[in-house]
Amino acid sequence: MNAHGFSQRYGPRVVAALALAAIVIGPLGVPGHAAETKSRAPRLVLVRQHPTPVITTRTPGAEGIRYGFEGGRAVKVGGTYHLFTTEMVGDPMWVKTRFGHWTSRDRLAWTRVATVRESSGEFEGNDPRASLWSPLPVWDPGEKRWNLFYVAYRSMPTDGTRFLLNHAGEIWRAVSKTKGREGIRGPFEDVGVVMRQAPTPSRGRDCRAPTLSLRGPWAAAGVPSTAARGRRRSRSATGSWGRRRRRCSPARGDA
Repeated sequence: MNAHGFSQRYGPRVVAALALAAIVIGPLGVPGHAAETKSRAPRLVLVRQHPTPVITTRTPGAEGIRYGFEGGRAVKVGGTYHLFTTEMVGDPMWVKTRFGHWTSRDRLAWTRVATVRESSGEFEGNDPRASLWSPLPVWDPGEKRWNLFYVAYRSMPTDGTRFLLNHAGEIWRAVSKTKGREGIRGPFEDVGVVMRQAPTPSRGRDCRAPTLSLRGPWAAAGVPSTAARGRRRSRSATGSWGRRRRRCSPARGDA
């Protein structure tokens, strides 16, 4: 089930509960399975889950967030956890969003510290940043700065034949103005688009939510509306991002 479906089924006030996972290598995690270890990527196995959501619209600092939260990433810097997540603040639903930055020392009690970005909520398909989703902070060891990757969409009412609430997605890259690990607190400056919809997409595909590795080689996946994945790799956060499958086109000369 995707995140939109989860929110629709369980209600907009629910944020994903905190989950602790352990990495198991291979099918059984047995050290002797060398061939399996080489042929299969590491997989995450859920070992424990907090019984209740750790952030909801009732959490102090979440006042005015009408439809809840979705996606994002938490990273630990020193003794502090930093969560960047999409906050669905108002109407149109799924369109008017912003990125919230929350911090915690224990992963359970969270404090909202900043609004990182806010979408325009424009609903006639004219603004390429009408709706913003999936903020992913990633540390660049070469530049010694935090990067923030996210996806921006145009938005307009769905016409009955196509889903247009979030379409023509572009994956953006922003860089912290503060060098070093503490730059996770921002502010972040947009430096350009790293991936965008091809000029002549087939069957309405566009770049959807990105996923990126925490360390090199860098990898990103633009998830088209068909749910097929178009993967990109780069040696550094600054690009160039090369295509592995012909799904989404890397932007040229922007970042």
